[in-house]
Amino acid sequence: VGLASYDNTFVLSDGTSVYPRIRIRDRADVVCTAGETPVKTWNITYVTDGGTIGGLYPVTYTEGTVTVLPTDVTKPGYTFLGWFTAYTGGVQVRQIEATETGDKTFYARWHKTVLPPPPVTPGTPVTPARPAAPVGLPFADVSGSDWFYNDVRYVYEKGIMDGTGADRFSPNAPLTRAMIVTILYRMAGSPAMSGASDFKDVDSNKWFAKAVAWAAANGIVNGYGSGLFGPNDPVTREQLAAILYRYAVYGGMTAVTLEENLGSFADTAQLSAYAIQAMNWAVGQGLINGSGSNLVPKAQATRAQVAAIIHRYLER
Repeated sequence: VGLASYDNTFVLSDGTSVYPRIRIRDRADVVCTAGETPVKTWNITYVTDGGTIGGLYPVTYTEGTVTVLPTDVTKPGYTFLGWFTAYTGGVQVRQIEATETGDKTFYARWHKTVLPPPPVTPGTPVTPARPAAPVGLPFADVSGSDWFYNDVRYVYEKGIMDGTGADRFSPNAPLTRAMIVTILYRMAGSPAMSGASDFKDVDSNKWFAKAVAWAAANGIVNGYGSGLFGPNDPVTREQLAAILYRYAVYGGMTAVTLEENLGSFADTAQLSAYAIQAMNWAVGQGLINGSGSNLVPKAQATRAQVAAIIHRYLER
């Protein structure tokens, strides 16, 4: 009779698509082969802000299935409020829906528990409770006596800034353009990005590629006008003010104080035109301080300075 072939697609009861190919020879023997559609698996990252997740919990999820986030999350002195898509603001998430795709990052939200003081037996001296000693940082170049210690600790524990090596934060090193967009990308909750940026000097495999694509797509950073981003270039103080100002607008800021906040500085003439409004805002918000009577807008911003500015911005 000859050889006949038939192709069709069927969906099994569990939602899996199969693509069988059936060959019929002489109307007697039937050969059926099928290939199953590969199912994608995505990563889940939890930023616990000092908390601990108990028991087993998912660190990946599979497209097409519902994945419930862990609820056994504890932190001494705090009540766990849930997982959110950003460490400030964001949306609370209890599970990843079957229709979702892409790597996910979730941030633990806490409420400080206030306990009543223990009863005191008459005649018994009371020793005031001392606050717990701060958790040490893993950086050998950040001391508890440094002016920026609390700022570095804040951004590190929030998952906003990492070190530059196994035990180094490099507080006096200049912050690069790749670093600042990564910081803001994390502050925004690391939104999923489907495409890459158009910059010639940003390889899609680089650790900062998604952050650059996100920042450029949302008008937070611009390139140099020649298709270049300059990821390794140091960020100046006026550039930092402009980038942070655009991030604030991206985050929903609609009103900007128009008071003049730069009149007390002797070097305001050195400010680039594009940075005047942003620097006026940053100084007015108490984010950027001068150096004596100068703003030094062209000076490079150090990692310690940026940690302090980000700390002020988020706690203002």
